[in-house]
Amino acid sequence: MIHWTTTTCEQIKAHIPTQDPTGKQLRMKGYERATASLRAAEKRADKNIRTATITVAEGQTLELPTLEATPGLTAVSIVQKKNSKLILPYLQNLASTENGFAIFQIELEEGAELECYTGTFGAAQSTLILETTLTGAEARLKQHNIFFGNETQNFEIFSTTYMRGINGRAQITAQGALHGTAHGRFDGGIVIEQTGHGCDGQLEEEALLLSSECKIDAIPRLKIDTNDVTAGHSAAITRVDDEQLFYAASRGIPEEEAIHMIAEGFMQDAYANMPFASTIKKTVEAKLDALKLHTK
Repeated sequence: MIHWTTTTCEQIKAHIPTQDPTGKQLRMKGYERATASLRAAEKRADKNIRTATITVAEGQTLELPTLEATPGLTAVSIVQKKNSKLILPYLQNLASTENGFAIFQIELEEGAELECYTGTFGAAQSTLILETTLTGAEARLKQHNIFFGNETQNFEIFSTTYMRGINGRAQITAQGALHGTAHGRFDGGIVIEQTGHGCDGQLEEEALLLSSECKIDAIPRLKIDTNDVTAGHSAAITRVDDEQLFYAASRGIPEEEAIHMIAEGFMQDAYANMPFASTIKKTVEAKLDALKLHTK
């Protein structure tokens, strides 16, 4: 059981990064909207500003239950001690009238291993910040983020990984689909610092656009401050087009069903190996069933 405590908006704001790994200012559309509503909530004494601190002891293996987002602002701080292992699942499926803002700050000591899985599906405006620092030698990070937005939803995911210890490994992936006039942004960065000799950092982003008006900003960033390292990034954006729909129609598949099938197959690949795949499956199916899919 995680012990949540309440705090003030300003205390959380002090820990939110303002620059990306290259020093450019981060612009988060959801931040001001979320904090404005939270300041109003503070005046009403609502308890929707929550924080948690988690420490995984040396040599301990811990699989957390799925952390489900709540409206407002959430901040989680995690420290993994030497040779510990943590599986961290996070799900945001808020009501379409809500706004969500969550920040995770995680430190991995020597030999620590983290598997982090996030799913972003709900809310009108959602901002997720993941800041992970591999301070110890041989630390390992696997982070997989998926999302599915429709109508006028706006998703922002900022993931930054700092590699300081030698021989660290980081694999960051993001996969998601958008429909309607939804807008998504995945801003991923890996920084290998001067002390990070022998590190390997990989960043992959993949998005599927199901309508002509939805939009995705896939922004991969690498900053390498030492030699003898391996690093790479890739971003792939695919939009369902008339040719694909014509091909499906020639085989008797209506346009709505064709888009449904394409989206379903893409998302199944995205969540197949996640620890809470059954929950994600139901969430994706509900979103697909709710869509009146059409190309414009």
